[in-house]
Amino acid sequence: MPHKRAKRSVRDADRLAKGYNNAPSSASLRDDTPKGASRIFNAMKVQAAFRAAGRKTSEDTGERSKGKRKAAEATSDEPASKKQAANKKDGDGKGKLGKDGLPKIGQYESLGDYNRRIEALLRPKVSAAIKSAEHAKGQMVRDALDAKELRKAIAQGKMPAGSTVDDLKDAKTKASGAKHKKDGAGDDEGEALKPNRPEVQFAEASQRRRVNDVVQAPPQLPKMRLAIKKDVGAGATGSAWGATGRTPLSAAQKRILDTERERVVGLYRDMKAKKEAEREAERSGKGKGKK
Repeated sequence: MPHKRAKRSVRDADRLAKGYNNAPSSASLRDDTPKGASRIFNAMKVQAAFRAAGRKTSEDTGERSKGKRKAAEATSDEPASKKQAANKKDGDGKGKLGKDGLPKIGQYESLGDYNRRIEALLRPKVSAAIKSAEHAKGQMVRDALDAKELRKAIAQGKMPAGSTVDDLKDAKTKASGAKHKKDGAGDDEGEALKPNRPEVQFAEASQRRRVNDVVQAPPQLPKMRLAIKKDVGAGATGSAWGATGRTPLSAAQKRILDTERERVVGLYRDMKAKKEAEREAERSGKGKGKK
């Protein structure tokens, strides 16, 4: 970079080349601009000289991608193929190949640009190598599974000894085709295959119950009854109410609960009888209609 300070060896060589006790130049006598300001004023001139020296990159030249550059060159008077051949003959290094068949780094080309150019050149080959390796690995796994299935079929007696994997695949194909015909799929391959299950005959229940009858029935507490029976059988005075055996309800509260329980049970029995009468009337009406 031109605004950076050069190495000491370069500065010493420049000082020796210029010499000592030289007379001041005419420009220095007329111009009293500080060096920092003159460096800023002459920045464009220094950069132009730097680019003219040949140190050009894609950022300086605004170079486009490879495909766009080819299209632009093809639209000019000279064909793009001739221009590329001429560029390779210029000896800039980009057209020359090294020992391993890769192009060499070009003159005034930075190492980063060269690495990106080589990566873009080798990317299709690397992708193809990865895909071929994955395909070969998958094929090896499939072959191993087929060989294992073949050994199992031979051990079970489904395939004769000396059969190959192709014979096993043919047998599986024939078996699937025969099963397809047996199930009656016909020509329609998209029709779902229905399994042929045997019909089961269930015995009729002695008493038919509806779901609502079961849901609306009074609650039953068999576990509490069993606990009470166990306590009584063991000779204990307690019950489900606790170890003391005392009911937390008074005699009046217990009498009210018993009365309410009898009332609810009576209402349920009346509702049940009413529903049974309605069903009998409905059945008798259907029987008369059929006659």
